Amino acid sequence: MTPSLEFDALGFAFGVAGPSWLRDAASTLFEPFATGSAGAAPGYTVSPGHDDANELALRLADEPVSTRTDRAAVVMALAHDVNFRALDGCPELAVHAGGVVWGNDAVVLPGVMEAGKSTLTAGLVRSGFGYLSDEAVLLDHESLLAKPYPKPISLDPGAWPLFPELRPGVELLKDACTDQQRQVPATALRPDCLAAASSVGLIVFPRFKRGARTTLSQITRGEALLELARNTFNLEQDGPAKLDALADFVRNADCYRLEIGGLDSAVQLVRTLVGRT
Repeated sequence: MTPSLEFDALGFAFGVAGPSWLRDAASTLFEPFATGSAGAAPGYTVSPGHDDANELALRLADEPVSTRTDRAAVVMALAHDVNFRALDGCPELAVHAGGVVWGNDAVVLPGVMEAGKSTLTAGLVRSGFGYLSDEAVLLDHESLLAKPYPKPISLDPGAWPLFPELRPGVELLKDACTDQQRQVPATALRPDCLAAASSVGLIVFPRFKRGARTTLSQITRGEALLELARNTFNLEQDGPAKLDALADFVRNADCYRLEIGGLDSAVQLVRTLVGRT
């Protein structure tokens, strides 16, 4: 039996066994989470589906995860399942945000789905920022640091023309790309981009608006705290204490709204901000 590759994402330990295409995809997408150990964690595997000979059933140990009809969809399901399980057990404050680092300071980019977080994060990484996450920035209240969660970046079709260097089969595995989404290892944008835990210097709330002029406006820390709370995954656990923790991060940061009409102009504005900071 082929040995399982072993990973640990925020305390969620898992293996990936099975066919070479699944192992290759996991090795590329989850490289920052690789542990080097073998055989100890529950493993993801793929087997034929029960109802259709063309179906591929993804399982974690004995638990069904997803059934799909092509490899890329299975890999996408694997990436989403790992992300869900990693965040579900995360003890730190997990803000729904992109996160990058310039110098010693983290820039947190909170927002709802379709706000442009992943696209802006990818653009900033390509321009020289370090990568923390495109999905969840972890705030450690004891150290007051933003910790890395370097999952693969999820890029939707609207962002694909902005990154022509990331064509499937060039820098990306074909099995990590569907018609709806591409899973992009941040290191495909810049090999040395993975960042360490950093203090939060800027909190910028992006919002993509097609055809708009890219603009930046400063907001109060009170406004930022309210919006940050709305975009924190696990605030309901020990709510008052975690709200106090969020306030500590906001207290030490400059806070802005960024309306995004174009990626290049948005990246330039954030670069200007970190220069001021």
